[in-house]
Amino acid sequence: MTRRAQIIHLILFLSSLVGISWAVTGSFAPPTGDASIWLHCGLLMVVLGMYWIEPYFTKPADVVINGLVVYISTSMLTNPPYQPWWLALRYMSLGLIIVAFAVVWAGSPAVPKHDTSRIKRLFYLIVVRIGNAKILFSAVFFLALLSYFDLHSPIARWLVVFWGVLLVAKHLELEGLVDFLRGVFRVRSANPIGQLSRFAEPDIVRFQIDPNAICRRGRLVAFTSKGFADGSSPLAIVIGHRTGRTSVEAEAVLVDSKFAEGALDNRRVVTKVDRNDPMVAARLSDNAFGSQLDSLVGFASQKSDIGRLRFELNRGTQFEEGHLVSANSLTGTPILFQLINGILFEEPGLESGERAFTIGEAQQLGTWDTHRQGFSAYSWVVPENALVFRHSERTDVQKVLKPGQVDVGHVPNSSYPVNITLADLVLYHSAILGVTGSGKSFLAYFLLEQCAAAGVKVLCLDLTGDYRRYIHGGVRLKSLATVAAFLDDTASRIGIVEFTEGGGKHPITATKEIARATLDWCRTNRTKEEIREPTAKVLLVIDEAHSLVPEWNSNPVPSLRDTVNSIAQIALQARKYGLGFMVVTQRTANVTKSILNQCNTIFAFQAYDETGFEFMKNYMGFHYVQALPNLKKRQGVVVGKSSVSDRPVIVRFHDQDRQAAEQEVPFFESAQYASNEVEGA
Repeated sequence: MTRRAQIIHLILFLSSLVGISWAVTGSFAPPTGDASIWLHCGLLMVVLGMYWIEPYFTKPADVVINGLVVYISTSMLTNPPYQPWWLALRYMSLGLIIVAFAVVWAGSPAVPKHDTSRIKRLFYLIVVRIGNAKILFSAVFFLALLSYFDLHSPIARWLVVFWGVLLVAKHLELEGLVDFLRGVFRVRSANPIGQLSRFAEPDIVRFQIDPNAICRRGRLVAFTSKGFADGSSPLAIVIGHRTGRTSVEAEAVLVDSKFAEGALDNRRVVTKVDRNDPMVAARLSDNAFGSQLDSLVGFASQKSDIGRLRFELNRGTQFEEGHLVSANSLTGTPILFQLINGILFEEPGLESGERAFTIGEAQQLGTWDTHRQGFSAYSWVVPENALVFRHSERTDVQKVLKPGQVDVGHVPNSSYPVNITLADLVLYHSAILGVTGSGKSFLAYFLLEQCAAAGVKVLCLDLTGDYRRYIHGGVRLKSLATVAAFLDDTASRIGIVEFTEGGGKHPITATKEIARATLDWCRTNRTKEEIREPTAKVLLVIDEAHSLVPEWNSNPVPSLRDTVNSIAQIALQARKYGLGFMVVTQRTANVTKSILNQCNTIFAFQAYDETGFEFMKNYMGFHYVQALPNLKKRQGVVVGKSSVSDRPVIVRFHDQDRQAAEQEVPFFESAQYASNEVEGA
């Protein structure tokens, strides 16, 4: 039964109990007095035990709590009818408490490496079967019915019917105890499906499947000495098969308990086990594997390292680039990885048989840090053959955006946000790279508007005329003098400088003059406090950067090569005065590396340019660069100083409902005008 179904049953039965209580007492208030024990220590505890506290199996620790509830409730009764029976129930519950506590103290036989003697296992099964909520609190309910109700009354009959429906809805497992008691004192018949053949790698075992047996991928098996599982039998899950001419060999990953290294081991008989078996369920629950069993997608394979996880996928597993998987560290900490590639392999099998399989490649994100609202890198490789799980997109992530941060998107197929620190975005320069139509312009619009809202002045150098169509709250500047006046103005936050054809001054020259004027303004307005700790003052956005700050051999006017170098020198000094550069381009190879190499935050959209890939490898590594051509629209890789996460992240950027403005963006009006206009602006 799924967790959702359990909650639905719980709500339905609790609601029914409220109605029954009203029928018995004539009030919706909880009943009091000795007679009310039928509810608070009877039916109510049966419902809570079956559908909330012990939905799958009962542990000895649960029996201790159940016994305490019964012992305390029966001790508070005052001269109840059938007092000897109440005393017997009271002391039986006390006995269960003592035995269950002893089992917990000595170590449950369902836990690996503990003693599995028949006597201890007998006590364990008796305790968890008799002391579970269904049995113990049902006994309280029937004794209360006998003591405080007329058994021929309609109310008593309806209570019994409710109890019956409750147990039919979730069957009472008394037969398991009977089967165990029979098996304790006689030899159980074995039902093997194969024989252990070899150890392939740490935690990977292979076994020959018997000719008449069937063992499918995903089957849970146990390695035993006589064909039936006990608390010491290693458990494994089948992950693949190797087919030869005359035999089939299964490959399985150990998930609980181990084989002794360097010693003979007679647990070679392989048998199927049911994950719902109480012993198996308890063992899987103890190592946190049971809840993840349905999410298992593979296991770590060779050539995994600290930053990259390579894992063999179970057949039929479907993924997309950017999806998340997780693998546990040696301490049990789940480490998140982001899928970036899948590779098909074939290898020879037994007796010339071949095995085809898929290797997934994922880059480490690390562990989610709720305080930082980002991923923190993990500093070691996952264990050999670590189990790999699909990370659920329904994972609840607590989102608390910190001051100065902005949420630009989320990790694909998850609810993890990708956050940027605006001050670092400005002070340490940034670049938005990608092919036309990938979404880089809209991301630039969003980021510069967020910077303006945070109090940073924004100057946009635009060759396309798009900024005045899509930027909200901007003004147009038409002279170098108005740049300084705009920076002084407290009302306007975003200024747009447009370069058009036919101007007398080349846009590269104008870019240098605006950058110099902006740096001079920042230097003039720097406070003493900002000498030690610079504050983000101005963001200079250079769109179509391959035209405004071109690479040496891409400059259309050779005489302007030194001008581009001067702009790079301004960028080099800019941080200490609070000036930041944002470079936007679809031609990474044609932008001067003297400026690009100073950009400490990179937003990389879909790209195909091999020359540009060489530059981006320095920031995000070969594997993320290899993923860029396959990115979808609105997807990109974020890496660098302003990213809250330590490592590169593939992000699905937020959609923006941004429409072209119907009204003309006004020109900036200042009190003073200088004569040296930025020609062509």
